[in-house]
Amino acid sequence: MFKRLAPFAIMLLLCAAAPRALGQQNESPQPVADVAKRTVPAHYYKLDFVVRESDQGKVLSQRSYSLGVAAAGVTENRDWWSLRAGTKVPAGTTYVDVGFNIDVRAEDVGSALQLRLKADLSSLAPDAANVNLPPIRQMRVEEAVLVPINKPSIVFNAEDPSSKHQFQIEVTAVPQK
Repeated sequence: MFKRLAPFAIMLLLCAAAPRALGQQNESPQPVADVAKRTVPAHYYKLDFVVRESDQGKVLSQRSYSLGVAAAGVTENRDWWSLRAGTKVPAGTTYVDVGFNIDVRAEDVGSALQLRLKADLSSLAPDAANVNLPPIRQMRVEEAVLVPINKPSIVFNAEDPSSKHQFQIEVTAVPQK
């Protein structure tokens, strides 16, 4: 009788153990990209901007700004970084913002940093005939540039179409620890 029940008992044990064994096989390993994403060190940079305004080769003003950024994907839900510096100037019955505004998105690409820039640079014309409503010189740019690490790079250079006034933006990407 034992010989007759032994095959049924073995089948019953195999059926009972099979779901556990199959369940362990169905657990999929974490994708390699997720593991790599967690092991990649976070890259933070200080971007040093130098904004120059000149007229016929003579530097009228030079201002420096610094902005701390994290490379894209380092911080959750935050890839764009902003800097706003300026003055509200009366213009008739309203006020106009004059100064330097920049939005930056940084991405690591080997030994360089890819920057997507949205910049707005404006100033009052110093030689304005009407001091109550002086003309405002303004340049706007949206661009993608590749900046070497620790090396100053001119990322924007433009001339005012109504004069010889020039705007220039230089940036240096300095890694932070």
